[in-house]
Amino acid sequence: MFFNIVGGLQILPPDVSDPPADSDWRYVRPVPDCALINLGDAMVQWSGGVVRSNMHRVATAPGEQMGVERFSVAYLVRPALETSMRRLKGGNVIPSGADGEEEDICAKDWKQMRAAQIINGQNKPKSLGGRRRMAENAGQEELV
Repeated sequence: MFFNIVGGLQILPPDVSDPPADSDWRYVRPVPDCALINLGDAMVQWSGGVVRSNMHRVATAPGEQMGVERFSVAYLVRPALETSMRRLKGGNVIPSGADGEEEDICAKDWKQMRAAQIINGQNKPKSLGGRRRMAENAGQEELV
């Protein structure tokens, strides 16, 4: 399998004000022989916020890569309509719900609820999830 090493993908960090400025977007540095996988909000829901879905866009690659052609293939996957959106359980990576047992909702109803929240202005599209950790060299908290 071949992976592109041309830059251009940008993400919007989760703590950016709304609306974001062009300077708020951060380039994702391509890593040779690595695939980049963008996770969606369903994975944030299932992981209890451990993994992050970032708002992202593709811009002209910076520097010397500016003139290099970029080709991408998007493969989008959604949960089946009857799939439970309840937080996954097991291990010590995914935190348990704070209020005990959480309500179960199927993917169809969850997608409709999320769309209605966005349409009604209750939930603006944004980067979601990610854990906070202490940066090793700076002693400051950061999102990972």
